[in-house]
Amino acid sequence: NYEYPTKVISNEKYKDIAVGSGDACAVTLSGDVHCWGYSNGEKLTEPKVITGLSNVDEIHASHGLLYGYWNKSTFCALSGGSLSCWGDNDFGQLSDSSTNRSETPIAINIEPVQQVAMGSFHICALTAETVKCWGDNSSGQLGNGNKPNSSSLPTEVINLNNPLSLHAGGGNTCVIKQDKTVSCWGDNSSSQLLNSSNAASDIPVDLTGLNNIVDVSIGSHFAPGGALPGNHICNVSESKIVNCWGRNQFGQLGINSNRNANSPTFVNGTQNSVAIEAGLNHTCTT
Repeated sequence: NYEYPTKVISNEKYKDIAVGSGDACAVTLSGDVHCWGYSNGEKLTEPKVITGLSNVDEIHASHGLLYGYWNKSTFCALSGGSLSCWGDNDFGQLSDSSTNRSETPIAINIEPVQQVAMGSFHICALTAETVKCWGDNSSGQLGNGNKPNSSSLPTEVINLNNPLSLHAGGGNTCVIKQDKTVSCWGDNSSSQLLNSSNAASDIPVDLTGLNNIVDVSIGSHFAPGGALPGNHICNVSESKIVNCWGRNQFGQLGINSNRNANSPTFVNGTQNSVAIEAGLNHTCTT
């Protein structure tokens, strides 16, 4: 382990990177994908070329933690609207009608993709017409009204209009809509959906009081024993103010306590923020 930045052993230059549970992948300037870290019991100390991919524009990773085991990552590469995924497949994330892990990228049968977002064990894609999700649906994070049934096929999110940007994490999915309000669905055990209930929702819920939002990020939660429900959510508004809510066991809300918050709570010291990233029990902003 290193407590300081360490250069990856490679002569390549990279334009995008995604970090999973114990591994990482990056896109070279020429559009190839290199990965390293722990993968299927193998420790890759130097970048390995992922075959079957070319002209990749961007890469995304899940942060799956299951039953106390690490390295439950799934990666997805977007190339000109085409989406391919590989890695963990416990909930059908690879959309190949199996639950078998694959080290080889598998093309996802979906119309041209504009944006991708990945939770712990589910994947969502924004197309020109709608949002579709697949994988784990134990908390309703697929938004198809069919909780708790997982799906290996992309299924359309129901009752959702005018999505602008797509965000996922843990057992939740959110969209910023064209009017810059926010809708979310999935886990609600830590008041992520900002309603009067702690019940999960398998259809989108409009989040009360969120207006003029420009960025949203959804964290994940881990404690001994594995992944647990109850993550946190943060946003950045047009006024460059950060608010967070949800689970706060490790101070991930940045509100000078470790109490959960059931409403958006201002994070002091984050004025003039333009972007937010909520991770595993932590949050960063720029």
